[in-house]
Amino acid sequence: WLYPLFIGDDKLRTYQLKKGRLSLIELDLNTSQPLLTKLALPIMHQDATRQHAVQIATTNPRVTGQLEHAFYSPLQRRMITWNPSKEESAVLFKSGSMAAAPVPDGSWIIALNDRVLRQIEGEHDGVHLRNQSAIPVATASKQWTHYMLIPDGTRLQVRAISLKRN
Repeated sequence: WLYPLFIGDDKLRTYQLKKGRLSLIELDLNTSQPLLTKLALPIMHQDATRQHAVQIATTNPRVTGQLEHAFYSPLQRRMITWNPSKEESAVLFKSGSMAAAPVPDGSWIIALNDRVLRQIEGEHDGVHLRNQSAIPVATASKQWTHYMLIPDGTRLQVRAISLKRN
């Protein structure tokens, strides 16, 4: 099990790497046998490694209280969100997306190779935020809701941004 995350007081979400297969799983901690409540979303069916798990798990730094879990799918070559309590088990973001950060209104900031978008889950496009690539990260700050990691030659710029809450 890799990168365990607590969801509220009663759920544990983690990546499971077993026999070359990588899955995102969720367990109900309120039961006496949490393993019997396991919900799983297969991500890679073969040849998965710890390096894949690192790449996938670090594309969406976790925000407390967030039910949707975004991760990079090497098979789909895009970001995907997963919330086991929703009927729609996995929602795809724009093809080529490589990182995602949640916005409190339910939209997401999505990084692509050549731009950054604000996208609603399941839509094919989004609102253009930046003409160059940057990695968005959600914060717990009410004033600066996100920051962007921006490649700049051999340096990395960090820019705080504020998105108005609806």
